[in-house]
Amino acid sequence: MRCALAGSNYRRASRPQLKRDPLGGAATYLVMTNPPNQTPQTKPPIATGWLLWLTWFFALVLGVGGVIGSALFIIIGPEAIAAALRLPLRMPDHFTVWWAIEQVVYLLFGVACVGVLLRDRDWARTAVVVAWVIVALQCVDAGLQIFHWRLSIPIGALLFVAFAVKTSTVLRGLSPARARVIPPGSRGTL
Repeated sequence: MRCALAGSNYRRASRPQLKRDPLGGAATYLVMTNPPNQTPQTKPPIATGWLLWLTWFFALVLGVGGVIGSALFIIIGPEAIAAALRLPLRMPDHFTVWWAIEQVVYLLFGVACVGVLLRDRDWARTAVVVAWVIVALQCVDAGLQIFHWRLSIPIGALLFVAFAVKTSTVLRGLSPARARVIPPGSRGTL
C-alpha cells in the first residue's frame, strides 16, 4: 500500500526509524550536568591585599562617583555644583573635547575596576591599559599647566601606576603559560 503524500510504502513509514544527520551518522545528544558531588570551579581573585582596597576605591569613586558627577555636571552645571558644595571649584566654563575624553577614560576605568572585582581577566587587562592612559593624560595636564605659570605635579598618577604594575604582575602570574617549571632537586634556587 502506497502513501500518496509521502510517496513511500505506508507500512514501511510507520516503523520506528533512527534519526540520522545529513552525513549519515546517527544523531547523538549530549546533556551536560554537574555531578552532585562536585562544586563548580571558582576563578582565583585578581585583586588581593592593598590592590583590592585600591580597586574598591577606584570602582566607587570613579565608577559610581564619576557617573553621578558627570550627570550632575551635564544636568545642573558647574555653578550649581560649586554653590551646593560651598567650595570655590575650578571647572570648565563649557564642554571641551579634552574634558569629554578625560570623563570617558575615567568612567571606563571605573567600570573596568568593577570587572576586576568580579574576577574578569579581560576587564582587568582593560583596567591596566586605561590606567596607563590616565597616567599619560594627567602628565599632559600637568605639562600644560606650565604655560599658565603653574607648577602641577600629578601625584594621583602614582596610584594609577601602582595599580597598573601590580595588576599586570598578578595577571602574568595567573597565566598557566607563564608558570615556572622548577626542575626536581633544584629547590627553586639559581
